[in-house]
Amino acid sequence: MKFSNRAGSGILVIDMGAFKTKATMVGPDWIQNVAEVPTEGFRGYISDLDAAVGTLRKVVSEVFKTVPLENVEEIGTILTIHISGEATFRTATHEISIPPASDEGKVNEEQIRKLHDELRDKLTAGKRVPLFFSISRYSVIQGGSERDVENPRGLRVERLKGMAVAITVPSDMYDNLYDMFHEYNATADVPLLPLGIYSSPIYAALGVEGVDVDTHIHLDLGYTSFRIIRLENGRVHDFYEFPEGGKSLIQKISSTLSITFKEGRRVLETYLETGDRTVQASGKLIETAIIEEIMRASFRKFLNHTQVKRVVNGGSDRPFTLSVSGGFALFKRIHNYISDAGFPEPLDIEGTAPNFLVFNGIRREVAKLLRKGTPSRRRNGWAKGGILSKLKDKVVSFVKKEIAGLEEKEE
Repeated sequence: MKFSNRAGSGILVIDMGAFKTKATMVGPDWIQNVAEVPTEGFRGYISDLDAAVGTLRKVVSEVFKTVPLENVEEIGTILTIHISGEATFRTATHEISIPPASDEGKVNEEQIRKLHDELRDKLTAGKRVPLFFSISRYSVIQGGSERDVENPRGLRVERLKGMAVAITVPSDMYDNLYDMFHEYNATADVPLLPLGIYSSPIYAALGVEGVDVDTHIHLDLGYTSFRIIRLENGRVHDFYEFPEGGKSLIQKISSTLSITFKEGRRVLETYLETGDRTVQASGKLIETAIIEEIMRASFRKFLNHTQVKRVVNGGSDRPFTLSVSGGFALFKRIHNYISDAGFPEPLDIEGTAPNFLVFNGIRREVAKLLRKGTPSRRRNGWAKGGILSKLKDKVVSFVKKEIAGLEEKEE
């Protein structure tokens, strides 16, 4: 894979939301300018495969207007997705014995992998595929006592325990997402090489860097739904998807003001951008105090929901920092409604706009792959949620050469 200049090298990341689709090239420590097009054929699920493929064509075309290619055979691509309804947050715990004769009872890499694989199998039972999987906590048993550890490698223990979290979807829905690549490639001059499909909200949360606190809360304010994610020491610990989002807000405004959905969206965005006390719509002069009240009530309903409070508290009342992503995060006025519901002021993430946090999270994923040297494995081969098995060697070679700038050594 060759680009016309070194700065253009990287992985293509496409972030598909129900309202807008964004894409850019991502490397281990940089993100190119982000292209953006309206989404067609996807509403948190594929509603029209041909239209969804058309969205891919448009956004890929926009990216490569500014990143010209030379002699390209295929483009390594990660798809991040805002799934609604069918996405499920799952947790599982598991433990394994550490034989005394195994490295003198020390935890080794093979045992950590065994714990990892058995936890993953638990979370993907029932024909489900992970868009995200991680072990959020390790603990060890020594002398009959249990304690949490950040990294169990090399510790002398009797048993190793882990808690894993995952965002999973039905396998047929996952396969439908890959069908977008197949249909795109059927007529593309340069095919997309799918490296994985990931959860946009999770990677937006992981894209928040440099937060020096134990607990961080991230809000993803999307079009079809709002999500809340709790991170502890940089790891995902809990998640909840609130079934109402930007679309529900616009519907309430349109219904209350007796205007069309399109006009309701324009009125809301005008108010959020300008803060004007009156807005023109459908030949009427509308008092934005009505919009303010709808917004205030909607955010209180979301942020005071029982499940949202469960995610926030996590069994304790520890202080936390807050960040936001998604379409609504672009409007600073939204912060007022978040604070009004009793939450702290969202952070300003230096150098990363709220709606680009997902690309920042994927950038960290790319860097992690480089540090490991190979993509993550499963016991039964290369996972659907990671790198496709038949593409393994190509991907490793691509990552080494085009991102790390390393040449393969001759045997």
